[in-house]
Amino acid sequence: MRRERAAERRDLALTATPTGTRLRMEQSGFAPDQPAYFYGARMGWPQFMAKLEQLLTGLD
Repeated sequence: MRRERAAERRDLALTATPTGTRLRMEQSGFAPDQPAYFYGARMGWPQFMAKLEQLLTGLD
């Protein structure tokens, strides 16, 4: 039996700073009865952001 996922939302915001651009990312909408999705995102996003930072640093 397949369970439907909650309506997740991802918001991204780019803000200019004196030294470049700040990226702010927020993910919300996890269902209380599906903590695995929350914990998966909690573990996955830091890894994704670190790889994104490495990629963007290499563009300089």
